[in-house]
Amino acid sequence: MKIAYRFGHLKTCDQGANGIVSEYDFVRQYGAKVVEYLKADGHTLIDCTPLEIVGSMSASLSYGVTVANSNNADLFISFHANAFNSGANGSEVVCGSQKGIEIGTRIVNNLQQLGFANRKAYIDVRGLYEIKATKMLSCIIEPLFVDSKLDMDLFNKVGLDKFSKAIADGIVGHTINGSQPSPTPTPQPIVKKIFTPVELVINQTLNCWDEAGNILKQFKQGDFITAIGSLPPRTEGESGWWKLNINGITGWVLSAPTSYRNK
Repeated sequence: MKIAYRFGHLKTCDQGANGIVSEYDFVRQYGAKVVEYLKADGHTLIDCTPLEIVGSMSASLSYGVTVANSNNADLFISFHANAFNSGANGSEVVCGSQKGIEIGTRIVNNLQQLGFANRKAYIDVRGLYEIKATKMLSCIIEPLFVDSKLDMDLFNKVGLDKFSKAIADGIVGHTINGSQPSPTPTPQPIVKKIFTPVELVINQTLNCWDEAGNILKQFKQGDFITAIGSLPPRTEGESGWWKLNINGITGWVLSAPTSYRNK
C-alpha cells in the first residue's frame, strides 16, 4: 500500500496545541515511529510534510494534499494531537468515508486496549481541507490530549513504541511482526552536480511553489516549462521536484506530473 502522511503544524506558521508537551513535538515523535512500523510492514511511505519555510497554514495544508494526490497514494494520514483546557482525554480519528471509519475504529480500539478513552472514529462534518481535498482514503489521527495529565501519564507508562505500534497495526488491519520498528536509514550526503536545463510538459493542473511555501503560479495540462534544477525524492515512491525561474523568482513543481517535451 502507498501511504501518504503529514506531520501536523509547522513552527513557521502554526505550531499547534500546547500542554504538558507541544503538539508539534509530540506529533513528530509518535508519527515517526508509526512510519517506521509501516515501512517495516512493507508499505511505501510518502512524506507530505512541507519544509519549515512555509508561511501560512493554508499553504502548508495545500502542499500536503498536492503531494499526496500527485503521488496517487492509497491512503492519507495526518498526524495530530488534541488539547482542550486540560478537561478532556482520549483518542479519536476524523475520517472522510465509511472505509476510513473502519481504519479509524481499529486505531482507537487498539489504543483503548492500552487504556486510552475511546472517543470513536467519525466522519468529518467541518469540511477539513485534508479530508475534502484528498483523492484517496484520508484520516486525521488525534491519539491523545497533550494537555491531559491522565493521557500523558498513560503514554509515558505505555511507552512510545507500544503506543505507535497500536496505531500502525490499526492502519494496516493486522499485527505488524516484530516488537521494534526497523532502523531509519542513515541519510546520504547530496552531491551537487552541474544541471542542464530540461524542457518539460505539464500533464495535469499543477501548482508552482515559491521558497516561502506560497503558490507562485498554477500551470495547466499541456503547458511547457523549463527546469533549471531538481531535487530527488525524499523517500522511495515519492515524487521529486523541478526548480523553475518564474520572472526572476525561484519556484518548485512536483516532477511526477510532468514528462519530457518532444521537440
